[in-house]
Amino acid sequence: MGPEQLQGGQPTPQPTQLTGSDWQRQAVLAARAAASAQRQNVLAPGMQAAQERAAAQDVPDMLAAVDPVPERQQPAVQQPQMPQQQLTPQSMQQSQFQGMPGQQAAQPIVSGAFAQDVPATAPVVGTGSMSTGKKLLIALAAFVLLAGTGTVLYLVLANQGGGANRTTQQQSADTTNNSASAQVTSRNNKRLLDANRVLTGAAVFMTNNNGKLPTGYSEGSLVGSEGDTPSVLSLEHYQTVQVRSGEQAPLEADELWLVTGVQCDPAGTGSAVVGESSRSIAVMYGRENDTGGFESACESN
Repeated sequence: MGPEQLQGGQPTPQPTQLTGSDWQRQAVLAARAAASAQRQNVLAPGMQAAQERAAAQDVPDMLAAVDPVPERQQPAVQQPQMPQQQLTPQSMQQSQFQGMPGQQAAQPIVSGAFAQDVPATAPVVGTGSMSTGKKLLIALAAFVLLAGTGTVLYLVLANQGGGANRTTQQQSADTTNNSASAQVTSRNNKRLLDANRVLTGAAVFMTNNNGKLPTGYSEGSLVGSEGDTPSVLSLEHYQTVQVRSGEQAPLEADELWLVTGVQCDPAGTGSAVVGESSRSIAVMYGRENDTGGFESACESN
């Protein structure tokens, strides 16, 4: 046998060898035990005196150990037991996708044999909150509004068209009137020129025939007695010239007169009156007005 000694047939345990850290731990524990014993020795006289005073005054010893207060037992709350359910693949999927309380659980997107047939939600078909009578009234109001608008537009356009037609007609009438007035003015200017040509021709005739007055008009010339020199005229409007003598009333026709021995009425009546000399001459003609009539006009030398 080795160095081990047997006691009662059992091997004697060898003493445990302490390491450095174990020695430090043992030293700390010994220091704490010494400090605790010192405090016990210091506090022991005071505690004994206090206990003696308390016993003399019949004061409960506050430092004495008291029995612990028994704990108040809470009534057992019976937890509701949920019936055990048999787990199926469908229930496992539903438990995995179960949401928080108050929230709707999301439907899992699965396919195959474990897919759950979810009936499609039927679409909500509204019948409308407006009755048939109201719809008819609205349609009738819209029709009346459109009809009224169309009538107003038609009247406006018709009025404008009528105004345009009246304006065109008025412009046409004004143009016609202006044209007619211009034509009248043009003809009257030609009459005046012919009257002056007759006055000039009469003066030429008197010069060429020793102061004699013409007595007639023939083939475009003023003529006198046999042997007199005629005075050729170049008329534009009139075709002939009437040669007269003495006073003459106003002329109201489209004619041209050569009147000898007279002069034009100073009152402007267009008539011929006795002149200052027998050798005086005047020319009377009808001047056209806007109404188609003629007014007497007179020119003299």
